[in-house]
Amino acid sequence: MALPLPSSDSVVRSTDLSSSAGPRPVVPGRGRHALGGRAAAARNSSGVSIGSLLEPDRVFGSFAAGDKTDLLRLLAQRAASVLAADGDFLFDLLMAREQLGSTATGHGYALPHTEWKGLTAFFGMFARLARPIAFGGLDGRRVDLVFLLLSPTDTGRAHLATLAAIARQLRSPTVAAKLRGTRDTQKLYQILTVSPEIIAL
Repeated sequence: MALPLPSSDSVVRSTDLSSSAGPRPVVPGRGRHALGGRAAAARNSSGVSIGSLLEPDRVFGSFAAGDKTDLLRLLAQRAASVLAADGDFLFDLLMAREQLGSTATGHGYALPHTEWKGLTAFFGMFARLARPIAFGGLDGRRVDLVFLLLSPTDTGRAHLATLAAIARQLRSPTVAAKLRGTRDTQKLYQILTVSPEIIAL
């Protein structure tokens, strides 16, 4: 099922492959990118802010990818380098979710996501693509703005509400114009994180 307007009712939960055979993810126990601090604040069923999901070094202003598969592989590798995880494993999780239906939300946005047993908090990454790519969305529009969300398993309503909150903010014409108006990563980070907390549905 595609996601033209993600909401707590329309977002399909991703396939959990974390218990299947193959490389297992590893979560760091300490350090700047350990799953705690600002990211941990997002594990809250009453509300979430994009600022709680991101760090400045997880925002990219000119991300080059040849196609959708290439993009998901590169994002998985970047996320894996932060989380000290297996990039191929994360890629498989993202592709499994994508096979359920495109995560393009329309208007040039995509919100690839998956639930992963190796996480203890929500994790976000944003990329403004160097050139738009086909993503299989219902509106047929190529995607140039991508927000990757990795969620812990068994977060249920919080997982869906986080997806819906991100989609609502990124759908804003004002936010879209600002994100497409710069490739400076610091400015992109500021645009994504200045909003007040978004209350979950």
